[in-house]
Amino acid sequence: MKDRRWDAALALCAGALLVLYAMGAVGLCGTGLWGLTLGGRLPMAALIPLLIIAAACCVPPVGHQLLRVLRRADAWLGARRLRGLLALELVCLLLLLLLHSHKAYYGLPLALNDLDRVYPTNPLSNLFLRLVSALFSGLALAAPLAHELDPLIALASICAGALLIPLLWSLAGRIAPQGERLPAFALLLFAPSLALFAGHREIYFAPVLAMALFCLALIHDLREDALPWRSGSAGFAAVGAHMLNASVLPVLLLIGLTCGRRFSRSKRAAALLGPFVAGAALIAAWAAWDLHARGASIGPYELLGSFAHLQSESYGLFWIAWLDHQAPAGMFSQEHLEQFYNQLLLHCPLLIVLIAALPNAIRKALRGDRALGALLLLWLGALVVAVIDRPIGGHLSQWAHSSNLALVTTVVFVYVFYRVLDGARRDAAAAALIGLSAFHTLSLMLVNRLNLGPYLGFGGQ
Repeated sequence: MKDRRWDAALALCAGALLVLYAMGAVGLCGTGLWGLTLGGRLPMAALIPLLIIAAACCVPPVGHQLLRVLRRADAWLGARRLRGLLALELVCLLLLLLLHSHKAYYGLPLALNDLDRVYPTNPLSNLFLRLVSALFSGLALAAPLAHELDPLIALASICAGALLIPLLWSLAGRIAPQGERLPAFALLLFAPSLALFAGHREIYFAPVLAMALFCLALIHDLREDALPWRSGSAGFAAVGAHMLNASVLPVLLLIGLTCGRRFSRSKRAAALLGPFVAGAALIAAWAAWDLHARGASIGPYELLGSFAHLQSESYGLFWIAWLDHQAPAGMFSQEHLEQFYNQLLLHCPLLIVLIAALPNAIRKALRGDRALGALLLLWLGALVVAVIDRPIGGHLSQWAHSSNLALVTTVVFVYVFYRVLDGARRDAAAAALIGLSAFHTLSLMLVNRLNLGPYLGFGGQ
């Protein structure tokens, strides 16, 4: 497709999506489509300005001006490097602090001893919380952190946001051509998963952070044809942060077969499997030390955590009835498929645009773009995990379960947008897509900030 056609088609697609989400916000899409009705929970004083700004970004003259400003800012940031990155970090952290959430984790105060057990689902997330607790133990925050888990998770969420920003900046630099880094960063930043890094009282920010690190390592290793120890380490971090990141495992197999081919097979295998072996040993040692410190017995059951808890309270993957399409909420039941569709609407506002460009992306991957092929496989795996996932309390109250899918979809879209689609003139399209993403994500963050809906756990109304 010619340059000007891509420019216009993508801008029109973003505008149509914005109209769809606006219809949901004013109640024209029905209550069953809760993935579209997010903006309807906002007061008009917040909804109308967001809609006006997003709609203005879809107007080509405004879009060109916005991209011109972003490119000038990109040149300023690039000329100053470290100081520019610090300035960007401060601006993004200010946004996270202004929109931080107040609601308690699941609406309940939790004690710090809830961290005692090393569950096999998310050991590294648990460790991250402990590190944040130790880091701030000498400050004035020590008093509340010493008694309740809730403020600790909120603080860890902001700290993870501070780490996410340079990761996204590096990802944008790896993906976008020169002069387009800041627009690409804006698209990556306004993924709906950003809401998890604004004081959200759940641990799902850790797997999203680890997934961003894995995407960066994946692109680097496959482009440079390097020894894949970065991907192996980041893959272990992703899986260790939460089992919902299991989609990285087939990608690691692909990386092992195709990356670093100038090195021997033994070196490639050691680079990929070494971090998993070393990391598993460290986690087992940490769990054993923790159990010993509490005077508990040390054995395989204790080291792995309570598998009975995992089996009875976690994911439908472990429920035999989950595979029964006749079950009330089985994996192939109408109820679950409707909830999955709503999750896509909530987490992937750019999904329709990505699907439209998917044929071109697959052709480019087959022609030798190994990084794109690995990203597409990662995205497919994340979709499969999202279908299998069965969160306690339902998808609406546990929307954060699929937040890693939001990040992966956004990374794949930005890669396709800048590396696959023809045309150097993407100003109007990029501005419209940034406007749509910002409207959707800021709406989600404001709903959390103002405590206007059941988007933070059980008990929300």
